[in-house]
Amino acid sequence: MSARTEFVHLLRVYTNYRRLFKILAPLILSVPFYLIMVTEGENTLFEKELLQRILDAPNIGIAVYKAVRNEEGKVIDFIHEFINKRTLEALGKDMTGKLLSDHGDDGISQIKSFVEALESGKPNSYVKHAEFAGSQHWVLLSNAPLDENRLVHTWEDITEIKRTELELQRSKETLQTAFDTSLTGLTVLRSIRNTENKIVDFEWLLISKKAKEYRYNIAKEGNRYLEVYPHIKELGLFERYVIIAEGGEPQQFETHYPHENTDYWFRLMVVKLDDGLLISSEDITEHKKAQQTLLEQQKETLNAIILAQEQERERIGEALHNGVAQLLYAMHTRLDMINVATEQDQEKKDNVYSILQQAIKDARTVSYELVPSSLRDHGVAVALESLIAKIIVDSKPSIQIKIEGLEKRLPEKFEYSIFRIVQELLNNIIKHSEAKDGQIKIKLTKKELELIVRDNGKGFDSSQASLKGIGLQHIKNRVALLNGDMKISSNNKGTAITINVPVV
Repeated sequence: MSARTEFVHLLRVYTNYRRLFKILAPLILSVPFYLIMVTEGENTLFEKELLQRILDAPNIGIAVYKAVRNEEGKVIDFIHEFINKRTLEALGKDMTGKLLSDHGDDGISQIKSFVEALESGKPNSYVKHAEFAGSQHWVLLSNAPLDENRLVHTWEDITEIKRTELELQRSKETLQTAFDTSLTGLTVLRSIRNTENKIVDFEWLLISKKAKEYRYNIAKEGNRYLEVYPHIKELGLFERYVIIAEGGEPQQFETHYPHENTDYWFRLMVVKLDDGLLISSEDITEHKKAQQTLLEQQKETLNAIILAQEQERERIGEALHNGVAQLLYAMHTRLDMINVATEQDQEKKDNVYSILQQAIKDARTVSYELVPSSLRDHGVAVALESLIAKIIVDSKPSIQIKIEGLEKRLPEKFEYSIFRIVQELLNNIIKHSEAKDGQIKIKLTKKELELIVRDNGKGFDSSQASLKGIGLQHIKNRVALLNGDMKISSNNKGTAITINVPVV
């Protein structure tokens, strides 16, 4: 039978002797208990022996002290009224009737705590490093008042517990040292669960030195994760963490955190660790900035190329309009002035006349496509409607166009880019799709312009490199310059291309 079981058993027996004393069950747990000593009655000796057995049963030291007061009533010392077997073994001698100060410095140092418990009427406890039985021990001491002059003093040897704590502390320090040598930020989090066993937060258990160089420097062990990073929920990070902590597979991903006066990009590796997480975080902010700088440089280069192309288009268009077209007009006029004598000569003249008319028409078309005056003078909506009108007349596919929200002019660069994108897509339909019908829908909102181009042609494989041959790569470049995105859906029943571009 264990000491605790024996104690409870004896306590149940002893409660029949309420005339003599009363003791409460939490004694062994080192919480306050009340003891009444009885000194009269025919069973006094038996009851004292029984009380001694009860107090000797637990493997903790117990002693009852009575205050010693001076003439002013101030407590100056305590006298041992009772000590149990465990205390006697530790002391090596019976101190009953002797002063607490007789223990020397060890006893004198505890008088203050005894007085505090007695005068406040509240128990206190503390841990003390002491030497007894020839060796060093850690002891948990507790003092609980019985009345205005007496208190019960309990102590328990917690040396093994303390050694375990110290060993754990050393292990933690070793682990922390290993963490701090890592070139990446490492953190260990413990799951915080509510009454329904649902994860509602995480608590920091370990934080590496490198991690503290990030915003973790305001986080300490024991802090809650959401208190430091309240925005991780809206970023979707918290939900990800919970899934992994609940048994999900490890995840590696990049995330942007532009909150709490910080602007970091991290590459995270998140792994389940017991009921929590191990997170490896690498600061890739400078890498992302370098990527952004490179992207901006690429955009500037593409912009320069497109600008040069537009300037060259304009130069060639003007040359066609003012040079070749004028020459063709002059030839047309001169041809009208030539008289022919025979029907055979008239037939030859008519053939030349027909060729000249087609050449003039082609020159006009090329000139318009290179530099559409309606785009420059009236905007992209009018220019596209004019372009579709010419296509309907000159080509087989039937093209329908619907434009919403483009009543007002947009920035010139934006309008030219949209026009060229639609123009290229229309060329693809006419030259490559073998479609009978096509549709163009343009809708402008406050935030973006949406362009949808469809046809019912033969389609194509959008994963093939031959896309460059039909101009889609050029279109993608223009869309990228506008910070937009492009989606392609194509099969043997037709093609649909959707482009979304933010409005600046």
